[in-house]
Parts: sequence; C-alpha cells; structure tokens
Amino acid sequence: AATIHAALDHPLIADSATGGLDWYLRWTFGPQLESTRFCRMERLREDLAGHLEELLGPLPEPFGSTLASLPEQNVQRSTDVLAFYDDALIERIRRLDAPVIERFGYPTHPG
Repeated sequence: AATIHAALDHPLIADSATGGLDWYLRWTFGPQLESTRFCRMERLREDLAGHLEELLGPLPEPFGSTLASLPEQNVQRSTDVLAFYDDALIERIRRLDAPVIERFGYPTHPG
C-alpha cells in the first residue's frame, strides 16, 4: 500500500485532483478519451464483440460464434490484490478515480 500511496502522491498526480488511473487515461488519450472504446480484460470477449458490432454491424459467422466460444484462459489470480491496499488507499482510489470506476463498471467496494 505504501508504494501505491507514494505513486499517488507524485506531484503530477497529486496536483491533478484525480486518481492515478484517471490521470493516466486523460494523459494518454487527451480529448479523445470520451470517444475511445475500451475492453475490460475481465470481459474481453463480450466487450470486443460489442465494439466490433457497433463499428461493423453483425459479426459474420463463424467469427461471432468462434469468439463467443473461446475458452477462458489464465483466470486464476495468483495473488490477493487486496493485500496491496489498506482501507485509506481503497477510499482514496474510490474517491479520486470515481470517473474510471463508473466508466468501467467496477465495484465500489472490494471483495
């Protein structure tokens, strides 16, 4: 947790009044952020299929069914990610990265 607190205390992030991920996305994508399409790794197949259909229309077969039927891989976490966060850091991220949490539909409470 101390390392993540220190990163969020870096002047580039601390002075921006946003969280680390929100700052990084705004720095990376600038004005294009709002029109940028993202896929969450947790639901990559669904997000990718949705974006492709939005851009190209219905997915041709067998592409659509093949994409939907691909087996999940590497789905086990080897580390409890909450071990990296203390309560103060969870609250700080929840507050400062609220736009990112909302945009990607992440839960507001860990666990």
